[in-house]
Amino acid sequence: MEKRIELTDKQKEFIWLAHGEGVGFDEIANRLNVDRKDISTWEIELKSEWNKIAAVRKIYMQKNLSTSFNEFFEWYMNLTPKCDYCGITEEEIKRLFEQDPDITKRNRGRKLEIDRKLPNSEYDDLTNNVLACYWCNNAKTDTFSYGEFKKIGKVINTIWTHRLSK
Repeated sequence: MEKRIELTDKQKEFIWLAHGEGVGFDEIANRLNVDRKDISTWEIELKSEWNKIAAVRKIYMQKNLSTSFNEFFEWYMNLTPKCDYCGITEEEIKRLFEQDPDITKRNRGRKLEIDRKLPNSEYDDLTNNVLACYWCNNAKTDTFSYGEFKKIGKVINTIWTHRLSK
């Protein structure tokens, strides 16, 4: 398990400004009234923390949401990190790829994705979004309803459970 870092309020603000809002380090040093050298040190020391925010920001930018990043970030961080349909986690996905590196020929699949329960609604309605593995997201398409695919996900779960038990 990753060691949890206790952050000062200024360090939290630094991470948010740099990787939540994309503010430059010189401006952050001025806003927080800290030495620029401290900002450079924090950049190294707090890398794992700001990587989390940067990863969520990347997803946010890819979806081109009008929802504020703060709102999206809060929503995303409160999700249970597993596929809403089949229940596979990213750790289990990693194990599947270790068992079979060619499990998919596509450049997707190693991370959970955002799926819209109602495919014709916008991603901006966060209550309409869930996390889905690549396979469930790809198979659901616009054909199956959320409820229908939850049933299909149970079958997919039995297959993943079998493969992961090998």
